[in-house]
Amino acid sequence: MLTSRPPLTLVLLALAGCVMSPLNGDSVELVTDSLALSGYTLQADQTVRLFASPNPDGPFSSWPGANTPSGSTGVMLDYSGGSVLLYPWSMSRDVPAVIWSSEPGPGACTTPVTYVQVQTKINGSWFPFYTFDPPGLFQPDHYTCISNGIANGDSLYEVVPACASDESPTMRIEAAPVCP
Repeated sequence: MLTSRPPLTLVLLALAGCVMSPLNGDSVELVTDSLALSGYTLQADQTVRLFASPNPDGPFSSWPGANTPSGSTGVMLDYSGGSVLLYPWSMSRDVPAVIWSSEPGPGACTTPVTYVQVQTKINGSWFPFYTFDPPGLFQPDHYTCISNGIANGDSLYEVVPACASDESPTMRIEAAPVCP
């Protein structure tokens, strides 16, 4: 069981949703490739929008067509403290070239990177979704982390913030190095 409740701001963000794929640090082959994203919202028929920036601290902007609706049919997630309906969403979108930057890569190469957030509008304000890191040596994958927390009786509102990336809500996405 989690021993402390998350701060109110984290609880409010958890009400927006989460990105299950891609993970922080994932890559695409080329900057012209579409970025495939998927996750869940906690409300049906929410507008889910992709935002991006060439810098990790923003500013983040969106563009026409960088949105999709969440589903109207939910999936019930039960845990010992209750249940919650999750509404799936997915999209595949191109990130405009102006929103990519270059970082030093191997040798004389550079690595194209962009920083993305997924957000939804609730009561007139945009709220970012939680994002996750790939599994590490002492860190399970996000599905296992969330499942274990729920199996321990913790609510989704406690589990998602505890399992989220330290960089959440921002994900770093890179493309293959470009060499002269």
